[in-house]
Order: sequence, then structure tokens, then C-alpha cells
Amino acid sequence: MKKFSSVNWSMLIRRFIEETVSRLEAEELLSKIERDLEDVPELPEGSVSNWIRFDRCSH
Repeated sequence: MKKFSSVNWSMLIRRFIEETVSRLEAEELLSKIERDLEDVPELPEGSVSNWIRFDRCSH
């Protein structure tokens, strides 16, 4: 155990907890975004290409 005496355990544990919490928060946020996107209606086919074409012609 003496070979591990120089390890800063509190820093390692704190970093592990912070990374785990960050990962879980990101996963939760992605799940919420996916649920929200399910409620958004899809655009009619060709909408984006029409917008791009309109934007190109307006310059």
C-alpha cells in the first residue's frame, strides 16, 4: 500500500464523480431533446432546398 501513498485519492474521487455527473447530465439532456424532437412535425419534402434556392437568389 505504500506505493499508493502518493496518490491524491480525494482529487481522483472528486474528478470521477464530476465526470460521472457531467456524463449523466448530458445523457439526460439528450434524452429530453430526443423526446422534444418527437413532437416536432417534419417539414414537407423539398422545403430546405427551396429555402437554400431562395437564399442564393436573394444575394
